[in-house]
Amino acid sequence: MRQCLAFALLAACAVARPTSARADWTQNLFSSLSHRHRQTARHSDAVEWVAAMLARRLELTAREQRLVRQVARLHDLGKGRVPWSILEKAGPLTDEEWAVMKQHPDLGAQLLERGGGHRTTLRHYLAQGVRGHHQWVDGGGYPAREPGTPMTREAQIVAVADFVAAVAERRPYKEPWDRARIVAALREGSGTHFAPDVVEAAVALLEGHRSMMRRLGGGSPRITPTPRKISHALGGKRRGGSGELVQHRRRVASSSHGQGGSHSRLRLGHPGL
Repeated sequence: MRQCLAFALLAACAVARPTSARADWTQNLFSSLSHRHRQTARHSDAVEWVAAMLARRLELTAREQRLVRQVARLHDLGKGRVPWSILEKAGPLTDEEWAVMKQHPDLGAQLLERGGGHRTTLRHYLAQGVRGHHQWVDGGGYPAREPGTPMTREAQIVAVADFVAAVAERRPYKEPWDRARIVAALREGSGTHFAPDVVEAAVALLEGHRSMMRRLGGGSPRITPTPRKISHALGGKRRGGSGELVQHRRRVASSSHGQGGSHSRLRLGHPGL
C-alpha cells in the first residue's frame, strides 16, 4: 500500500509539472512507473517498439504514429496502483486479485485526465487509448464501453502490440511463446478480440522480421502451437473443460472464468500478461 501511495504522489507531480521544450510530461509519468515497477516499464518499452512498427506498417500519419507510441508507453500506467503481491504473483489470481488487476486501464486513464486545462485534448486521446487497450473490437473485454462505441485506433494497435510483447516475454508464471504460436493466437482472435488489419500487420512483421522474436526475448523451442494451448490464451480454461474460444470468451469478459475462484494469466486480454 505504501508503494502505491508513493507512486500516486510521483504521478500527480508528473502530471502537474508544466511542459516545456525540454520537459515531456508523458516521460515524467513513465519515469514514475519505472520507479514503481521496473518489469512493467520494460514491458511498456517493448510494447511501444511493436506498436511503432505496426503504426508504420499501417501507414498512419506522423502525428498518429506519435500518439500510438505515447499510448503504448503509458498503457500500463495504472499498474503503478496495483500491489506488488499481485503483479509478481507466480500462480493464478484469486477473484479479489483479478478485480484489482482489471482496474488498471481505468486507473491509468484517470491519471492522464488529471491536470485541468493543461494539454486537455492530448490527455483525452491518451486516456481513451489507455482505457481501451484491454477491450475487444466486438464489444467485449474491459472496462466496458458504451454500446456502439468503437475502440479507438490507438487502442486497437496497442492491444495487439501488448499481446505480442507479453506472450513473447518470460514471466514468473509462464515461458515465452514461439512465433508460430503467437501468429496462430492472433489469427484466432482476429475480428473478435483484435482488429483484423492490425492482426495482419502484426503477422507480416512476425514472419518478415526474424530478429523480432529475439528482440522481444521469446521463441522458446519448448513451447509448440497446439490448439489447446492457443485456446487458453484466447479465453479458455487453464485446467479442464474444452477450452474453446467460442464457448468461453464471454465468460472472460464477465470475470467468471477459471476454476476454484482463480483466474489463469495464460489467456488473451489478461491484465497480468
